[in-house]
Amino acid sequence: MIEGQDEKIEIHPLLQQLRTNPIAVPKYDMFTNSEGLKLFYRIYEPSSGEIEKIIVGCHGASGDGEYFILLADQIVEQTKIALYFMDYRGHGRSEGTKGDTKDFQFYIDDLKEFLAFLREKYPKKPFYLVGESMGGIVSLNYVAQNPDTVSGLIEFAPGVRFHLRSFSIKDLFRVIGYFFVYITGPGRCVIKVKGREAFGVRDEIHQRYDFENPYHLEKVSPRYLLQLNKFSKKAYHSGDKITCPIIIFQGETDKAVSPEGVQTYFQRIQSSDKELHMVPEAFHVLFTDPAFPEYWNTLRTWITTH
Repeated sequence: MIEGQDEKIEIHPLLQQLRTNPIAVPKYDMFTNSEGLKLFYRIYEPSSGEIEKIIVGCHGASGDGEYFILLADQIVEQTKIALYFMDYRGHGRSEGTKGDTKDFQFYIDDLKEFLAFLREKYPKKPFYLVGESMGGIVSLNYVAQNPDTVSGLIEFAPGVRFHLRSFSIKDLFRVIGYFFVYITGPGRCVIKVKGREAFGVRDEIHQRYDFENPYHLEKVSPRYLLQLNKFSKKAYHSGDKITCPIIIFQGETDKAVSPEGVQTYFQRIQSSDKELHMVPEAFHVLFTDPAFPEYWNTLRTWITTH
């Protein structure tokens, strides 16, 4: 249970079941951006009070930052690292229009402001970004636009290339309908994103958690997905601007993000200090995938040596 300023926030019971090493103790607060939007964020700090590095997280599409407690459980006490995870505007507990964005750049700008806010608190600490899926698009575009501002990148299935799947006649009519919505009302949330959890998640409890979490978006607008795709391409083509240390974990059977696309992107990265770990049989969401536990040590080693 997290003590809030005027309410108590309980971690979702299904997420509690997914915690294999439940030692991280979260706190939370609100950050107000330059537009006056209040953006919710979670804080994980080592109980010793000793902080050597700061990691700021970027969550996936339609989700929120609660799920990253699984990452916090694995690294906060073990590595003397503080983790900060902000819900994007319009996501989770943050203010903003739910399920729609006029410009994906807003998420990147909010991240930039949030990092500036945290640097005032930790002026002499190195900062790292961690991104999962859409969070990879946010973090990679941020670094491409703001080089030399972070000490490293940690990416889980970054959305630099999405799978191109064959369309049925039913899919074609659906796309035509979305196109009509985009022309007449691009911000209308008509595209259902809940109910397809098994597509990207292998663990059944995690599938239920994503579906039952009231802070996960149920529908998004055509504009949301078009902006996501636009900035996915920008991230892919900006690989030559990534010069800081980077480690990427990618599931080999990911149905959402193309493993081959991530491998090709990895070759574009100009950093001389880069690692790519392809996880055999793993799906898109890695933290709870049965194939991933052995990679926690790989991540901890990378963090402590960079």
